[in-house]
Amino acid sequence: MSIRNAAGILGLTSLIAGSLMASAHGAPVKKKPAAVTAAPKAAPAFTLTDTSGKTRTLAEFQGRPVTLFFFCGCPWCHNAARLWSQFQRGGALPAGTPAPATLIVFTGDAGMAKQFAAETNLDLMQTTLLTDERMHVTTDLYHADPCPRAFVVDSAGLIRYTNNHKDDAPRDAAETVIVSRTLGALRQAAAPAVQK
Repeated sequence: MSIRNAAGILGLTSLIAGSLMASAHGAPVKKKPAAVTAAPKAAPAFTLTDTSGKTRTLAEFQGRPVTLFFFCGCPWCHNAARLWSQFQRGGALPAGTPAPATLIVFTGDAGMAKQFAAETNLDLMQTTLLTDERMHVTTDLYHADPCPRAFVVDSAGLIRYTNNHKDDAPRDAAETVIVSRTLGALRQAAAPAVQK
């Protein structure tokens, strides 16, 4: 990684961390904090295949916070995934034992999902790539029209955030807003696990 890229990641991480700290100390913040679902609901259970052909379930990640992205591979999804990869590689994601998981539900086949991950520089040590070619999980279970959609699921399996609000809606809000709100919600969801 070049010094320039590292400085950019550090600057973006510092900006988001500063916003989160300011809101925690009651200081005025220009942007609204991450919207949280009013009444948390259980994340719908699903079974999908990862890019290596292994069957994976959401249940296997219970006990740790999960960021669940629904991507189709369009430019909006590419931009959001690139930002998330910068957070992954820059150490912005919360630490903890167990560490939070990133699941990507991709609406293409395994080859397309792998290409998407390579193009966006996602950290495959921190990311599980799942394929949903028929969009059953995407559309029927999560009603998640991609471009991009993000959910944060806490360690108990409850949805704590999704970007379906006026100011963070897919294709309307900037990818930076969606991804930074997702990061903020993940940090909130991970906070109890980090304190243990």
